[in-house]
Amino acid sequence: MRILRLLLGLLILCWSLCSCLEWPGDPQLTWVSIPAGTFQMGCVPQDEACYSDESPRHSVTVSAFKMTETEITQHQYYAVTGERPSYFSDCGGDCPVEQVNWNEAKAFCEEVGGRLPTEAEWEYAARTGTTTIYYCGDEASCLNSIICQNIDSTCPVGQKTANDFGLYDMLGNVWEWGEDCWHSTHDSAPGTSGVWADGDCSTRVLRGGWNNYDFRYVRASSRSRNFPDSTAYYYGFRCARANGDTSDRNAGADEDITDVDNTDRETMTFWTDSTSGLTWQNPPDENTMNWQEAMDYCTGLSLENSGWRLPTITELRSLIRGCKAIETDGSCNINVEDCLASSCRDSACDGCSNGDDSAAGCYWLSNLEGACSWYWSSSPLDNDEYRAWVVDFSGGVSHLGKVDSAIYVRCVR
Repeated sequence: MRILRLLLGLLILCWSLCSCLEWPGDPQLTWVSIPAGTFQMGCVPQDEACYSDESPRHSVTVSAFKMTETEITQHQYYAVTGERPSYFSDCGGDCPVEQVNWNEAKAFCEEVGGRLPTEAEWEYAARTGTTTIYYCGDEASCLNSIICQNIDSTCPVGQKTANDFGLYDMLGNVWEWGEDCWHSTHDSAPGTSGVWADGDCSTRVLRGGWNNYDFRYVRASSRSRNFPDSTAYYYGFRCARANGDTSDRNAGADEDITDVDNTDRETMTFWTDSTSGLTWQNPPDENTMNWQEAMDYCTGLSLENSGWRLPTITELRSLIRGCKAIETDGSCNINVEDCLASSCRDSACDGCSNGDDSAAGCYWLSNLEGACSWYWSSSPLDNDEYRAWVVDFSGGVSHLGKVDSAIYVRCVR
């Protein structure tokens, strides 16, 4: 009897060791640098299979970022979470993890120092500068080289040809969760690669299609959506993160500094507003961050000494001249319809000038670079730990942003 128990114990130990060897604890993520650029997002003119949610086609400027080389695998997910949720578990540790909802995907990416990619980042990374129906060309036959067409299972990642950025399986294998809230069209979509955080946030975007769909669903512009707590055996994800360590970006004594009159626009790293007396990081950081990351980034900024912080909503709006008074009453109860001017879109406010400081009407200061974006303020919504105020200079309004959203940052002191 003792011998049987000993043998049973040895079998259990052997099984455990084998399991550890098969599923090591290091997720071994490979991050690929994606360069900054501008592209046309949405349905291409020659694509007759497009749905209405892929239009209108519009220009998006994308900041440099990093993305995982492949979809997150079953092994990588297990190494971080200790869980094996996949329906196609027999496919093996190198196959994409699936049966993961948006909340779980987001939590994983944050645990490994990243985030979910925005929808604009995802399509930009998939297209790699192409303007074809599929990033491999306009004919569906080209998909043979980039998609594993196994209708009975997912496939191990990285087995097909990578795209020009070095990313694998951007089409097919599994649908991939994105950070953005769902919008039924691209109308009023932001012109930058930050997260589109307003709209129907009860559902989140999915991109890329999977193996069991027809070719209409594995096009570069194809979109889907589902609830954040939804799972399916064809829902997976990959992660993104800022391109480099933002904690010391723009830092260092050797940086060129301009005078307070902003006369040297080629080398400036900050600019002082003589009206308010505030000094602004100029240009702002090129990466998007969540609210807490933005707060930490600004307090850690060592550009020309310390003292930097994230601006309040009132300070951020002070960059706008000639607009309506801000009614905060000490509690930031701001009317989102208040006039905010924009040289990106003059119609945001009657009489807005195109960045000409001497003109009548509303304008934001032409001295500032990078103003056509959303920017975090340090002002949270009263009694709400999940939302904070942002200013949308491209749309001409103040918004509430979810604190886990990826939005641009301009520090002040």
